[in-house]
Amino acid sequence: LIKSSYIDYFTDIPDINGNITSYIAYTCTYEEIDSNKCNDKCEVGITEYPCQCSYDSECLSNKCYKNHCVYNDDESPIVHCCDVYSDKWFLGKSSYMYCGKPPENPCEKGSECSSKHCSNKRCDSVQDDGPSDSDGIQTAIEGLIICSVIFTIIIIL
Repeated sequence: LIKSSYIDYFTDIPDINGNITSYIAYTCTYEEIDSNKCNDKCEVGITEYPCQCSYDSECLSNKCYKNHCVYNDDESPIVHCCDVYSDKWFLGKSSYMYCGKPPENPCEKGSECSSKHCSNKRCDSVQDDGPSDSDGIQTAIEGLIICSVIFTIIIIL
């Protein structure tokens, strides 16, 4: 059940002629639908819109089940890409693009998710490892410490 404001409930995709088709991006699992945990209306700002489907073609996942769009990893998976950050010692953080399942999709392991994080069997919406405002200063201080140690060793020798 997508609850994150990071996700749009609907998406518009143009065809080759520029005609726009709207799809329902709001997606639930079969279990959520069967236990009535999937919303019938999607809130966009202060306005509520129906987010129920009648046909597979209305869903970005291309699968409509009991008037709700469901995950369809086998036939039509939705792919999401995002920046993944990693620490490089004394060089600060670096990033690379990684593609996988979108936020809130069911997962078994982090490598399935675009954020590379899977918790509670759901892909996390964002990666918390991104750079902070102080990263540049931290990298400069680490570099200064290394230079100081090298300079001290040279003077002692």
